[in-house]
Amino acid sequence: MAVNEEPKPKATDAAVMATLVSQAATGVAVMVEQSSAKLDQVLEAANRIAELASSRASLDRLLGDLREQNQKFTERFHEREVIQPVLLTLIGIADRCREQEIAFTKRAQRSPSIEIARAWFAARDARRADRTDIQNALSNLGVASYRGTNARFDAATQNIAARELTGDADRHGCVAGHLRPGYRRHGVIVRPEMVSVYVCQEPRAPQTEGRPSHDID
Repeated sequence: MAVNEEPKPKATDAAVMATLVSQAATGVAVMVEQSSAKLDQVLEAANRIAELASSRASLDRLLGDLREQNQKFTERFHEREVIQPVLLTLIGIADRCREQEIAFTKRAQRSPSIEIARAWFAARDARRADRTDIQNALSNLGVASYRGTNARFDAATQNIAARELTGDADRHGCVAGHLRPGYRRHGVIVRPEMVSVYVCQEPRAPQTEGRPSHDID
């Protein structure tokens, strides 16, 4: 045997080493499998969180739409049930004030004495002041009066309050007079303009009693 020659490992030592390596590999495989299972759980949880976040976003959009629709409905209801009746009442009072202004002016002009005429003129001026206050209040609420400029009747902005007969067919359907102004609020008609309209009445051929018209000389 040579001097300083290292002893060869025994077979039993190699077997032990192989067993240890096998055990270590098995442990690593188990750890990898466990880590993989945990990773799957984490990914599943992440997907659930993403689904919940998407559902929450959809719910938030739905709630936002519902709030917007509710706000619009509330505004329309308030406009129709609260504001419109008040505006129409004020407009009606303004119309009556205007009618009384005209009536009081006529009475003043027909009065037998200056004192009575002055009293009627004072009453007229009071009604005019009331009408001015009402018109200012309407203006503060965004209401503006209008008067049609077209010669022919416009059903979208006017109402027929009176009809005047005419024999001129070209004037049929034309505005004969502007009786009361119309009113708009934010572009929406509150009360249409009141007008009188010409209606053509064609003259009838004269008839002779007891004889057909073609027998007339």
